[in-house]
Amino acid sequence: AYNRIEVPRGGEYMLVLSDGTKVWLNSETCLEYPLAFGEHSREVRLSGEAYFEVTKDEARCFNVIMEGATIEVMGTSFNASCYPGEGQCWAVLESGKINLRTDHGVAAVNVGECASYDIASGKVTVETVDLKYFTSWRYGTFYFYNTPLSEIVQKLGRWYDVHFKFADESLRDVCFSGAALRSKPIDFMLELLSSTQSLKFDIQSDGVIIIYKK
Repeated sequence: AYNRIEVPRGGEYMLVLSDGTKVWLNSETCLEYPLAFGEHSREVRLSGEAYFEVTKDEARCFNVIMEGATIEVMGTSFNASCYPGEGQCWAVLESGKINLRTDHGVAAVNVGECASYDIASGKVTVETVDLKYFTSWRYGTFYFYNTPLSEIVQKLGRWYDVHFKFADESLRDVCFSGAALRSKPIDFMLELLSSTQSLKFDIQSDGVIIIYKK
């Protein structure tokens, strides 16, 4: 029997599984997990983004099942993301060691590396990354480095439960670098983006935020 937790847009949640593993769930995320793990394995199912601190258990591997990919763990800390519609799953390792298993093979991931899986092509890529840009949400901060605006507003939309529309599609590729606390209101974030790029945000009566060039 599996429990199911769904975290809505604008929320986050932390839980402890039956083996002591701690899981932090980001906005718009669903986690399915058993009331108690079996004798030989530990499996959870993830749609969205979560940070895991897995309790070490050499007799039972811990698996995170996502769309088309599985993360295999023994005991470690990592961030995993696989939002519906984004076309890829990825995992970033903070401590320990994990494998990313797909129908196309197994990729070993070391500390400081990100393994990404393209769902359409099946391609798996492993590269060294700066961890804070992937795990900062867990510690209450947004970090962006040369990040396209399309990706930024996607993250802001989930956290603040708002929807963005581009009046000019070319603005999707405008890149931004910076950091801000997730506890700041949406107005602060929009002002921050406006002050560093030639952008204007217009909040409509239905709550949709239109993005224009200044």
